Amino acid sequence: MRVEDAVVADEVRNLAASTRQSTERIQGSISKLQSVAKEAVKQMQLSNDAAKQGVENAKINGETFEAVSGAVGTIVDMNVHISSATEEQTAVANDINQNIHTVVSSVSEVVEGAEQTSVASQQLAELAQQLKHQVEQFKI
Repeated sequence: MRVEDAVVADEVRNLAASTRQSTERIQGSISKLQSVAKEAVKQMQLSNDAAKQGVENAKINGETFEAVSGAVGTIVDMNVHISSATEEQTAVANDINQNIHTVVSSVSEVVEGAEQTSVASQQLAELAQQLKHQVEQFKI
C-alpha cells in the first residue's frame, strides 16, 4: 500500500468516526427533542383539559347564578304581594277597630237608654201604685 493510500484510508477512518459521533449526537438531540415534544404535547393536553373544565365550571356557575337570580326575583315578587296584603289587612283591621268603637258607643247609648227606661218604668210603676191606691179610696 502506498503512503497516499494509507493517508486516505486514515482520513476515511477518521471521517467515518467523526460521522458516527455526529450521528450519535444528532440521534441524542432528536431523542431529547422528541422527549421534550412529547412532554409539551402532554402539558398542552392537560392545559386543554383544564380549559375545558374551566368552561364547564363557568357554564355551571352561570346556570347557578341564573337560578339564584330567578329565585331572588320570585322572593321580591312575594315580598311585594306580602306587603300589599299586609297593607290591606291593616286597612281592614282599622275599619274593624272603627266599627268596634261605633258598636261600643252604640251599646253605651243603648245601656243609657235602658237605664232611663228602667227609671221611667219604676216611676210609672210607682205612679200606677199611687193611682191604684187613690182609685181604691173612691170605691163605694
